[in-house]
Amino acid sequence: MNFFLCFGLLVSFLLATVRADVTMPAIFGDHMVLQQGTSLPIWGEADPGERVTVKFVGQQVTTTARKDRQWRVNLQPVYLRSSPDILMVDGKNHLEFSDVLVGDVWLCSGQSNMAFPLRDADGGEEAIIHAEDHQLRFFVVTEKRAFQPQRQVEGRWERSSPEVAAGFSAVSYFFGRDLRMATGMPVGLIGSYCGGSSAQAWMSFSALQQAPSFSHYLAQYHQIARDFPKNSEVYSQRKADYQQELAAWEEMVGVPYQKELEAWTLKCKEACSKLWAQPLKPDPLSQKPTPPFPPDGGVTSPTLLFNAMIAPLIPYAITGVIWYQGESNENRESPHSWMTQFPSSGIDNTVFSVVEYRRLFQRLIRSWRAAWGEGPFPFYFVSLAGFRKSTLDPVEMLINDEGDLNPGWAWLREGQAVALSLPETGMAEAVDIGNPNDIHPKDKLDVGRRLALLARKNLYGQQVVASGPTYRSMKQEGKTLRLTFDNVGKGLTVAAPPSRYDGTIVMLCSLQGFAIAGDDRHWYDAIALIDGSDVIVSSEFVSKPTAVRYNWKDNPTGNLYNKDGLPAAPFRTDLDQPK
Repeated sequence: MNFFLCFGLLVSFLLATVRADVTMPAIFGDHMVLQQGTSLPIWGEADPGERVTVKFVGQQVTTTARKDRQWRVNLQPVYLRSSPDILMVDGKNHLEFSDVLVGDVWLCSGQSNMAFPLRDADGGEEAIIHAEDHQLRFFVVTEKRAFQPQRQVEGRWERSSPEVAAGFSAVSYFFGRDLRMATGMPVGLIGSYCGGSSAQAWMSFSALQQAPSFSHYLAQYHQIARDFPKNSEVYSQRKADYQQELAAWEEMVGVPYQKELEAWTLKCKEACSKLWAQPLKPDPLSQKPTPPFPPDGGVTSPTLLFNAMIAPLIPYAITGVIWYQGESNENRESPHSWMTQFPSSGIDNTVFSVVEYRRLFQRLIRSWRAAWGEGPFPFYFVSLAGFRKSTLDPVEMLINDEGDLNPGWAWLREGQAVALSLPETGMAEAVDIGNPNDIHPKDKLDVGRRLALLARKNLYGQQVVASGPTYRSMKQEGKTLRLTFDNVGKGLTVAAPPSRYDGTIVMLCSLQGFAIAGDDRHWYDAIALIDGSDVIVSSEFVSKPTAVRYNWKDNPTGNLYNKDGLPAAPFRTDLDQPK
């Protein structure tokens, strides 16, 4: 009898020792910020049937882990707490998270312009010096891709300091810093971004599946998953070949080209100081070799970034989202596109890809809101900054007279703006602070500030002007067209961008950026005059004008602002299909 009793106790002890500890995703950790004023989901894993208790600021909630090892509790809303608290979780083991604040949590996502670090931004050095703020917290999601939604995420919460802020997203930092100054509450910023990524990569499989018009993305996903084993076998050799090609290119082209760029930069500084025209930027003798795409198709593959970098964060309670992306959706022939590895079916597909962003982006917003289940939380996004040399054409068509494809950023910006029809959305303009030579303009301060203005006005109810002039209506008056605007603030004015990529001073002049046409849609540069809250446009070449476009270029030079310093958004009055 004693033998069997001892044996039973030994078995029980061994079984107890092999039981797994209660675990939680990395989004829960020391220094985290929990969302104020809403139900707080807390979740993790434990042995099936294990009782788990969560304690926080006087609340104690117990649940039991399911058969799939998952457990979750929802704490009652907790309101603003700027003094540190402790979150405790007890099961077989004890977890304790210290220095927890309760404030507003924002998810900051997108591609490389969102990922652009503070250390490289204009004004970044000064901002870093003053970045010590223990009420501002960051969590950076480690970049990963996955074919299926993941439960775990890599990263950790850190308090803002010069060392930590330097490598964090510049746009997000300036956004969070402004909110801290404007509201005084703790702010948590979750950075989940990836350079070169497309919108479809940030969308769930189900979100794409719900829209039949996105079936081509599902086909891409299935093909990539099907070919993954085969492509994995040859990837190492392709990568080795690429390294050899890159080394040869650097020696023959890269090094000489870098010297040319350095000489060009000196000439630009001299031209700026003497008010000369900027010299043309030199081009390399040949294009830099492109690396082989990884077996999973890379950062434009449908759903892969959502699965690895967004799904594990759900349902962590958030205030809303700020988003800076779109460059990689300009067309399917982009060097960043997964489709470049496969035969193209012609220019029509490329046109479709640019224009479809107006539906794709809205679907992304709706799907994220549905996944979180918090309702229509704020979703503020950035309109693409100006890029490439500005042409002399009044407007830039998607397809030129020779039948060749133009990049079409004007149409993609329109696709972004269409999302403003959704509730609780806002758009920060960046078209005036771009760099024709760099897809990553360094002025992130004004981008972050303009995003913060949207939150301050729309979410926090502060009396600020959050948007530049936006087109409302048009009225024909003989040979002129009268345009009426909303968001005029203190009034319309001609103004200059807050910063220039080359340091030159922009001289104020008459209104620019307006184009006018009649029914034949032959576009001409328009004479534009401010009349109160209206703009009157005309052209001696158009006797019966019927349509106007403003800043309808990749890198426009329009200078209509309100007196609050915010630029007018690009717009068109016609409803023509992209051409």
